[in-house]
Amino acid sequence: MEADQEILFAKTLEKVKKQARDQGNAITREQVGEAFAGLSLSQEQLSLVFDYLENVCRLMEQSVPHYILHFTLSVNSPTKEE
Repeated sequence: MEADQEILFAKTLEKVKKQARDQGNAITREQVGEAFAGLSLSQEQLSLVFDYLENVCRLMEQSVPHYILHFTLSVNSPTKEE
């Protein structure tokens, strides 16, 4: 990844985290994929982004009471479970 790409990646990651906070600490995999679409990440790289976001969630939940923060990274767009 070139320097400009790395900067764009970092900015996109921050944008995704902000979007999740703005949506009640929830974001879908589709939204994350759309945000990073311009970077042409491989599936493996995108999976690493998902893993990172899930780990950030766990760390934040450990340091912030659960009722204040609930971050959800959905496998698909939000749907009702039956």
